[in-house]
Amino acid sequence: MLDVCNMSVSLGGVSIVQNFSLQVSAGTTTALVGPSGSGKTTILQTICGVVPMTSGSVSYDGVDITNMPIHLRKIGMVFQNSDLFSHLSVWHNIAFGLRFVSPRLVPEAVTQRVQELLHLIGMDTFGDRRINDLSGGEQRRVALARALAPRPHLLLLDEPFSALDSTLRWRLIDDVRDILSATQTTALIVTHDQQEADALATHTVSIAPPSTTALH
Repeated sequence: MLDVCNMSVSLGGVSIVQNFSLQVSAGTTTALVGPSGSGKTTILQTICGVVPMTSGSVSYDGVDITNMPIHLRKIGMVFQNSDLFSHLSVWHNIAFGLRFVSPRLVPEAVTQRVQELLHLIGMDTFGDRRINDLSGGEQRRVALARALAPRPHLLLLDEPFSALDSTLRWRLIDDVRDILSATQTTALIVTHDQQEADALATHTVSIAPPSTTALH
């Protein structure tokens, strides 16, 4: 279980997040819903260790990870723009996520895991494709597979369906929901769309500046 306790974050002397607390049970998906500027993305970045916390704590399954190095937190992240490596194939993008966390894995184990993930995201025959030859939805699937490759304890998704047309967006939401369910992954997603949150998440937390939250 993810446990965020009284998280506060200040950047450049400006308070971004104030006394934010949250619990996410193992195997469930929780959505943070709110407008731009409400601190949603900062919360994700602080949980994964990219942004330092001014005060408060973050733990997972009772282990305090507040000051733990990023690469030891076992957290996967899917960004708004997919953030894939255009010079690498689909196969090597997914393998990168695995080798970064587990560099000592033997090649056979890497190959098996990448093939499992290609099948999971419905792209078995796409391993040799260039990233720039993929559609927006296909790129999001590859980004998800790369984040899931090392079997993270927690998956963070930052507006993963932004900039997609409506039909593709809802098809991908269904796919991601099924993938998270199949892998029993604990996930925290940021979105400004309540319908999107309702379709994906077990629970939603509404956030509005300055930091008023309500659990539904």
